[in-house]
This record gives sequence, C-alpha cells and structure tokens, in this order.
Amino acid sequence: MDRLTAEVAARAHQTWQEAQRMLRAVRRRMQKLGPAVGARYRALAESLARYSARVGQVLHQTRLRLQGRRSIPDRLVSLFDPDARPIRRGKLSKPVEFGYKLVLVETQEGFISHFRLHVGNPSDDSLLVDAVAGHIHAVGATPRAVAADRGISSRANEAALRAMGIAHVALPARGGRSRRLFERRRAFRRLLRWRSGQEGRIAHLKHAFELDRSRYRGAERAFTWSGEGIFAHNLTRAARRLLALAPAQA
Repeated sequence: MDRLTAEVAARAHQTWQEAQRMLRAVRRRMQKLGPAVGARYRALAESLARYSARVGQVLHQTRLRLQGRRSIPDRLVSLFDPDARPIRRGKLSKPVEFGYKLVLVETQEGFISHFRLHVGNPSDDSLLVDAVAGHIHAVGATPRAVAADRGISSRANEAALRAMGIAHVALPARGGRSRRLFERRRAFRRLLRWRSGQEGRIAHLKHAFELDRSRYRGAERAFTWSGEGIFAHNLTRAARRLLALAPAQA
C-alpha cells in the first residue's frame, strides 16, 4: 500500500509542479494586462491557485504518512470541501463518514426549533446544553421535558437541564439499581418512545429535504444548505397542520 501511495504521490507531484508553472505564467500575464483582465479569467486563476494549494497540502500529508506518521491532526480529506472532517459512526456499513455533525432540536409538534452545524466530531454529550439553550431562544419559553439518546447522556447534562428549570429529563444512562428503577417509570419511558420517533423525522429530513448531503461546499455553505432544508420542512409541516385544522374551523 505504501509503495502504491508513493507512486501516485510522485505522479501527482509532477502534475502539481506543472500547475505551479502555469499559475506563475498566468499571474505574470494578469500583471501585464492590469485592468484589462476579465472577471472570468481572474476567477479561473483564483480557482487554480486555490486547488493548487490544497494539492500541495495533500502531498505534504502523504510524505508524512510515508515517513510513518499514521495520525495527522486536521488533515485535509477533501479537495472540494476542505472543512469536511472524518467522523466515526461506529456502524458496520459506514464505520467512518466525511462531512459535518448537525444537531437538531424538535418540538412536540414536529417543528425543528434549533439547529447547529459543527465542524469535526465533537463529543455528543458536549452539545446538549447549547442545543436546549438555542431552542429556548427561538421559542421564547423553557420546555417542560427534554429527551435525548444514550450518547448524549451524562450526569452533568441532567443537572444542567434541571438547573434551567426543565422538570422532566429523559437521558438513558447506565447505572445501578436506583437508576434502572428511575428509567422504568411510565413518564420516562413515554419520553423515550417519543424520542425514538425522532429517528423517523431525521430520515424524512434526509430523504425529502436532502439533509444527508450538502450540494454546497464548505462549512458556511453547508450551514446554509441545512437551514434551507429545515426552513422548507417547517413550512411544509405548518401547511399540513393548517390543512388538518381547516375542516374543523369551517
């Protein structure tokens, strides 16, 4: 594998050197022409410079890997989306994916009240408090109950939510006998069943509103793509609720 990687890197380095020579020639031409250079010509030159720099970074990473460094912090994993990061999913079909982590908060009525796009793969349990605070800011009221999956559960999160005035918190966690008895309560199990239904909401957002893959590149544009999809989802949800209420009002 290292031998094949070195061969590919050598050929890529030759192409990169040719691109560098072309870029220098283009810049001399632009300097000579001055204001006469067209906007399209400038855009192509900027694109060449941008991708040339990214290829140079990938070649540097390859040299480090061939030298024996198997872990390279903040390495570039995509020429077209430099902000994308490898995210371990822990699934047999997809152990690692490349992109961003999107946090969603859903109301009881099925609306997305808050979302945030995170670069990299921050720990799930570090995202809950900010997500609930974002929901409170958007809605203008503190929720009576919060439910989340096991990956986001921690004693610190549970204490923080209760300190925010949230009466019912359903965060399944491993614990002793007292914890098991607490999680067997009817209210706790009802909240967990509602939380399980959110998986269907996530699947709907992925399939119907394409939140599984952004067509925009870069973290800022991926955030815009996510916001557009969520806005369309909320509008659709509102329209369906109005249609459901229309016969009763008539």
